[in-house]
Amino acid sequence: MLENIPDTLENLHLTCVTPDGVATFARDNAQDFKGWMLLQCAKLYNDERGWNAVLMIKREFTPLKDAASGLPVKKISCCRLEKNGSVTGMTADETRSCYQVDAKTGRPIKPPPAVVFVDFEA
Repeated sequence: MLENIPDTLENLHLTCVTPDGVATFARDNAQDFKGWMLLQCAKLYNDERGWNAVLMIKREFTPLKDAASGLPVKKISCCRLEKNGSVTGMTADETRSCYQVDAKTGRPIKPPPAVVFVDFEA
């Protein structure tokens, strides 16, 4: 999957969630992404650590502007890097449902502006 991600992360923000914490990569720290991700995969495959997966959120900035907010339209998708080495892409509906729930209360929240949820593609 890493070979399909551009080295410059041009127009991309990648946020990875692991049991150790969260890290976001974009063009200003793109050079660190692949090495960091390989380290996380090594941790994932180490049975002693007890990890099940690494979640990756991909935000792709498009040249389109949202008419209501004026913000750039972002395509958002998610996937899970599984312990067995596979990548499980989430559907647009699954990703949308994660974004539209308040993490503390579990109540629905308004969708973010200028966002289109898409199925994950590796």
